[in-house]
Amino acid sequence: MIKDNKLNLIKIVIIYLIYFVYTSIIDSLLHFIGITDDVIILFISDLCFFLGIVLYYKETIRKNVYEFKKNYTVKGKMIVVLKWFFIITIINFLYASFSYLIPGSNPPLDENTISLREIANVSSLYIIFKTLIFASVAEELLFKKAIRDVIQNDVLFCIVSSVIYATVNIMYTNITIFSIVDFIQYFIFAILLSYCYVKNKDNIFIIMVIKFVYALFPLTLMLLGVGA
Repeated sequence: MIKDNKLNLIKIVIIYLIYFVYTSIIDSLLHFIGITDDVIILFISDLCFFLGIVLYYKETIRKNVYEFKKNYTVKGKMIVVLKWFFIITIINFLYASFSYLIPGSNPPLDENTISLREIANVSSLYIIFKTLIFASVAEELLFKKAIRDVIQNDVLFCIVSSVIYATVNIMYTNITIFSIVDFIQYFIFAILLSYCYVKNKDNIFIIMVIKFVYALFPLTLMLLGVGA
């Protein structure tokens, strides 16, 4: 057991190292062969990481898809996805409303959202892939499945995976009161999904579907220019 945990820890360290450097490495390779368009580089980089982590966890994904189909009726599938969608939406809305009470000024859009909107203006295809596919599949494998392989305690897993997710989402932003507000919001979102993951017997496919549905509505509004 100890040997397996050490091996899983080594694997997760390697996966996270790849996650933090893959864009830079592929960027250098593509520049070397003459490809300099930033969006194309991001698209190819994310696609490579996506394919790699999906292939690595393909047996887990296949097993979880089978279990989801077997254990839930069509109505049951809709209920579990929509239930968690509404739970996450309502709690995030309540927290976002509370954040506007911070003295000084209303919190601005976080830098990730601003970056996504800028990219959406250049390539709708890439932003759809990044927000719906990459974030729902690759990121959940990274922040849920990979960490779960190392941490079996439910409470510790939920906390650690959520802290890592929130940290990664603000680590390239300036540290201000608003970045702290963003960190808490990311943490709340992540811990709800982590809890759902644990409650559903570590079925990562359910989490992927919930996150996909959760991201679909705001992405649609963004692409339509609503609220821009």
